[in-house]
Amino acid sequence: LGLALLLRPWVSAAATGELTTAAQVRELSESEAREGRPVRLRGVVTFFDEAVFGRFIQDETAGIYLRESTNAPLLAPGQVLEVEGVTGPGEYAPVVVPTRFRIVGEAPLPPARPVTYQELASGQEDSQFVEIRGIVREAWFEEDTGYHVVKLATGGGRLTVLVKEIPVVTPEALVDSQVRARGVCATIFNRQRQLFNIRLMVPRAADLVVETPAPADPYAVPARSIRSLLQFTPRGSYGRRVKVVGTV
Repeated sequence: LGLALLLRPWVSAAATGELTTAAQVRELSESEAREGRPVRLRGVVTFFDEAVFGRFIQDETAGIYLRESTNAPLLAPGQVLEVEGVTGPGEYAPVVVPTRFRIVGEAPLPPARPVTYQELASGQEDSQFVEIRGIVREAWFEEDTGYHVVKLATGGGRLTVLVKEIPVVTPEALVDSQVRARGVCATIFNRQRQLFNIRLMVPRAADLVVETPAPADPYAVPARSIRSLLQFTPRGSYGRRVKVVGTV
């Protein structure tokens, strides 16, 4: 079946007053979402892993977060899921509190929309499948979750990328690489529902691509004078590592 047919909202559900698209849920105010309005959605799983509290689906209108559920099946990206439940206010944006799940097929993940750091920092891309480019500042493997943690600098800000598999042998080899990452935007927030950090949940190994690898030996690049840093250069590599020599 085509993606549009698989994700088409149920007409019978709309007649009962149920919300049938992710966009309808996202448009609710906090107080409206708290009312527990009935929801029936059909969407593609874009990321799912209870270990990192990642439960996202996306339909033709938007992506949405699924709150934890005791009866959730083991899900995987690309599965088409029917979800029945009610709305909840969430801790940052409206969410769906599921009461019933049904896997009805498989479909490609939605196209990842290219975004800037400013768009992510606005919070409007919460739960959406997006794509961003940046330069890796740090990378390591986290034993507790089984994920590689990649700190990405892009557009004047930094965000954290979580990915199971990386396209290099060791995490350290990613540092100073320019990469392209596709995943679900997950917001980090405080008790006042204010965003203060961003995580990108990458569902597949192919969704993290090294576009410009880091030099194999960072000390092999020519040294620069400290005075020359941040000065004009017609062929500079802004944001990449530099080497300087001096006396402590």
